Amino acid sequence: MEQVSRPFEIVPLAPERWQDVVAVFGDGRGVCGECWCMYWRLPRKEFERSLGERNRKLFHARVDAGPPPGLIAYRDGEPVGWVQVGPRADVPQWNGARRLTAPTPDAPAEDPGVWGISCFVVRAGRRGQGIATALLQGAIDWARRKGARV
Repeated sequence: MEQVSRPFEIVPLAPERWQDVVAVFGDGRGVCGECWCMYWRLPRKEFERSLGERNRKLFHARVDAGPPPGLIAYRDGEPVGWVQVGPRADVPQWNGARRLTAPTPDAPAEDPGVWGISCFVVRAGRRGQGIATALLQGAIDWARRKGARV
C-alpha cells in the first residue's frame, strides 16, 4: 500500500477501496451523494441529468478505469476523507476561460504536468480534526510524485 502522509493514512483510491469512498460520501443524500465528484467532469446539463445514482455509476466506472482520481484518508482504519486530485484535463469543466479556476498561459489545462485539486469531502462527524489539511498535503505530495510541475 502506497502511503502519502501521516498521522492519517492517505492512499490512492483504487477499485478495491470503492466501498471506503462510499462510506466517506455518506448515505446518498446531500451534495456528496448527488455529485459523486462528477461536477467538474461533465458538461453542466449532463451533470444535472445525472444527479444521484447515475453520477455514482459514472464515478465508479472512472475509479475502475484508473488511474486513481484522488486519495482517501483513513484514521485508525476508518475511511474519513477524500480529495479529488489529478491532471487538469481530467476535470474539463474546471478549465473554462471565465472561471476563477481558469488555466493560465504558463499552465494550460492540456499540459499533463498541470494538476488541480477539485474536490474535498470529510466524513460527517469527523470534521475539525485536521483531515482536510492532511488530504491537501497528501494531494500535493502525490501530484509531485506523479510528475506535476504545477
